[in-house]
Amino acid sequence: MNMDIQALLFDMDGTLVNSSSSIEQTWIKWAALHDIEPSHILKNIHGLSVNEVIQSVAPHLNVQNEYELLLEIEQNSDHSYAEIPGAKLFLEKLIPSKWGVVTMARKNHALKIFEALSLPIPEIFITADEVTHSKPHPEPYQTAAKNMNLFPQDILVFEDSIAGMTSAFHARMNVAQITFLSHIPNNQDATYHFKDWHEVNSSGIFKPFYNY
Repeated sequence: MNMDIQALLFDMDGTLVNSSSSIEQTWIKWAALHDIEPSHILKNIHGLSVNEVIQSVAPHLNVQNEYELLLEIEQNSDHSYAEIPGAKLFLEKLIPSKWGVVTMARKNHALKIFEALSLPIPEIFITADEVTHSKPHPEPYQTAAKNMNLFPQDILVFEDSIAGMTSAFHARMNVAQITFLSHIPNNQDATYHFKDWHEVNSSGIFKPFYNY
């Protein structure tokens, strides 16, 4: 690794966890509450932030109120999840103090997913409950850096979406793009591009973070 990276941060949905079906079902339920044609939403959700989708399909609604409603719908729904291939194996190798998660899910919902998939749970676990602004605002990743007592430029973020990568870039962090579920082109500003965690594991790049 050419950079002086001291820690790794991970997005959850689309990066560590395959939650595509859950996300689509949440938007479909939300659309039904507002009498919006679901197809108008589903064609817009990939690569955009929640706020951008709401503003696109329902600009007359209060974005923050609808964001809270979406979180509530997702949290109270029974969906199935799967790890992105190789994620559990990679996380289990890491030194506990060297990594964390930054997701815009609610804390109890995110923890439920991690527990269901038997993924290790890090000490640094930033969720929608800890921040005022969601991705693509830099606050989520800035909060993680502050909690780790590290400079942002010393952290590498694993992300899959435009909103997530924008958040990390604006926080002055380095980015590795996971493309397994990606509906967007490779971001040329990202330092690394990996299809899945098997590819990350086989690269050998992150051995300095392994707990052995």
